Amino acid sequence: MLGFSTGQLVVILGACSLMMKRSDMIKIARVAGRMTGRAVGRLMLFRRQMDEILEQTAAKQALVKLHS
Repeated sequence: MLGFSTGQLVVILGACSLMMKRSDMIKIARVAGRMTGRAVGRLMLFRRQMDEILEQTAAKQALVKLHS
């Protein structure tokens, strides 16, 4: 990911957290949690829509087989 290893990212995040105020960290964590929740919601919606499309496609294929 962008040329950084996981260990390097952990060290960078650890160093940044030492320089931040406690209140800033709470705000950042709240925003990160909110963004994660929205991303999960969008992924669930996408999966539901894809399942519907695949079901419709499978139903059309079954109907074509029945008519031929």
